[in-house]
Amino acid sequence: MAESHVIHKETQLELLDLIEAEWQEGSIIRVLERLRKRLRDGIKSGKIVCQSRVDEPDEHIGEFMGVLSLLKNFAPAEAVWVEDRMISKNPRAKDSSGHEALMVGLWDVAKELVRRGNLTNQESYDLHYRMRQANLIMIPCEADELDHWLRSARIDLDKGKIAECAELRAIRQNYRSLISSNYLQLPEEKSYLVQTQQTVIRLLEKYWNEDPLDVPVARARSDWLFDSLYTSVFDTRHLLPKEKRPQSWKDILKFEIVRLIALTLENTLQRQEYFKWIDERLLKPLTLSNVEVQTRMATQNAPPMATSKCPT
Repeated sequence: MAESHVIHKETQLELLDLIEAEWQEGSIIRVLERLRKRLRDGIKSGKIVCQSRVDEPDEHIGEFMGVLSLLKNFAPAEAVWVEDRMISKNPRAKDSSGHEALMVGLWDVAKELVRRGNLTNQESYDLHYRMRQANLIMIPCEADELDHWLRSARIDLDKGKIAECAELRAIRQNYRSLISSNYLQLPEEKSYLVQTQQTVIRLLEKYWNEDPLDVPVARARSDWLFDSLYTSVFDTRHLLPKEKRPQSWKDILKFEIVRLIALTLENTLQRQEYFKWIDERLLKPLTLSNVEVQTRMATQNAPPMATSKCPT
């Protein structure tokens, strides 16, 4: 008869962690071996050229030595691939000899591979998912990719909500963790926020212009966009220097409202349903739930804001 043993739950969890760590270690080694082989083959064929190191006496610059060596002399390269948002934010780079080249990152390379047909859209979306899972920040939220995942996701019509898939969850968590932290540098990196909000507005306009309009579906998708990616002035004030933070609650409300009512909607029914949604999701929460707005309205003897009316 086989002998049986009892293992404490914590011991079991520890064993599972060790197995997972060993598997990850093996995966890393396999990736490094593939990289070494590609480097060897590339150097042998002449496709890869090894640059000389920068002679830099400053000991504090040691961790940046590789990047400095690359940026000092990258001729005759047509592009420079650097995964550093402070460096790659510039569209072009110039080395010490005056040679210029495009500055690119992993996102740009993936886009170029899609353009050349070496990568399908679906494969690029899967790559973006892995990038977000790895907690790479400032991954652009593009309309085509978001639309793909929102249309793929199941909608719980009883709750009126998107049944969030892993890809949408990664997009939401990646973006919200960036906004709630101090990593985003404003106003220098404002373009990332602007691009994301333009994507949200573009998709809102697309979903509310569908004919025939499925109101519950349009609401569910719009709710996800609003909850996950829409960024108000209230969300980003902590990232701005104190002297640049908006002070007037009226200016904040006007900005928020104008941005969302500027959509081009084709017919009266679409406008009516959209403005009902705007009223519920933006105007009432801002005027009825925001303590700061209510306080300023009371101290300035301002009348409560009327709910939105659909323009005819």
